[in-house]
Amino acid sequence: MFRVLLLIFVLLNSTAYAQTKDENLIADVFPLDEFGIAANGDVKARSDNFVFELQKQPTAQGFIVNYGSAKDIARREILIRNYIRFRSFDSSRITFIRGGFLKELLTQLWILPSETKLPPLLPAADKVDEFGKLSAKNWKARFDEVLSKQENNCSNHIYIIIYAQEKAANSLGKKYLDYAVSKRGCGIDPRRVTVTRGKLFRKQKTEIWIVPAGAEPPIP
Repeated sequence: MFRVLLLIFVLLNSTAYAQTKDENLIADVFPLDEFGIAANGDVKARSDNFVFELQKQPTAQGFIVNYGSAKDIARREILIRNYIRFRSFDSSRITFIRGGFLKELLTQLWILPSETKLPPLLPAADKVDEFGKLSAKNWKARFDEVLSKQENNCSNHIYIIIYAQEKAANSLGKKYLDYAVSKRGCGIDPRRVTVTRGKLFRKQKTEIWIVPAGAEPPIP
């Protein structure tokens, strides 16, 4: 009987340890470095330290998460990728992630053990669709796809940015808003939809953004 009880005790403790270990895979994890707007030399120095730390941990995985405008993120990615290539470091050990829109550029450098999950990203706006002039049938189909994914996300806000002449933008904006709030679900209403006009380009363009709670809205 004693041996049976001892075996049960060992098994229970092993299970508890495994659960605690799994829970700790995401707990108490912080980026190695985090920085915003910086000179190229500073970005390279930080990247150098990041690669150096990764080299000391051969089983770890690196993650580089960039937030900002699409242009700022692309520029920062190119700069860091070029530097990593220059260092002849194994690029398969580094994953680049585009975190979404923030008004100011932000880069996070993470080094995580191979079994550790990357913590949730910061709340940031995400451009989910972009299109030019379309027939009513086609733009409604595009809206249906976006809106169907938001029916159960009642905290998300939908931003629609229209790049067109004022008269055309106002007309399209009313059509888009009326169509969006006519959809059923958890209550897609005017409080969850914002339609705004962006700067005029040569061609008419519409962008649809999803903005989670606490995220900065996109700037047209």
